[in-house]
Amino acid sequence: MDIGQLGTKYYDGYEGEPSVVISINGTEFEPMEFWEGYMEDWLRYADLSGSGWKGFTRDHEQGEGAWANADGVSGVNPAEYLADCQEYVGKAFSYKETALVLKDLCHYLSYAVNHDLTVNIRED
Repeated sequence: MDIGQLGTKYYDGYEGEPSVVISINGTEFEPMEFWEGYMEDWLRYADLSGSGWKGFTRDHEQGEGAWANADGVSGVNPAEYLADCQEYVGKAFSYKETALVLKDLCHYLSYAVNHDLTVNIRED
């Protein structure tokens, strides 16, 4: 998989709907943009046991990070976001593409973690 070419692969056809845009500083990779509905599909499995949310789950559900201001957020902890995404891998989703988004997102974030790069996230 060429993570540098994900671009709008998971947003095409949803133009005008809310999206999530993730970019990795220090690379030539296109930002990864996906329809926010895919994230909401995986977040329905969020653990409500009170053990504490992290990454996308925390920021989206509590209105923090990229969901707290229109400018998005720079310098998120890619390891935290990767761990959060991995919590949802293997679940049954309403959209078949949700599993693909998660898989590619995990690869994208893994690259940032493995190369100690900064990740930026914004909601559009």
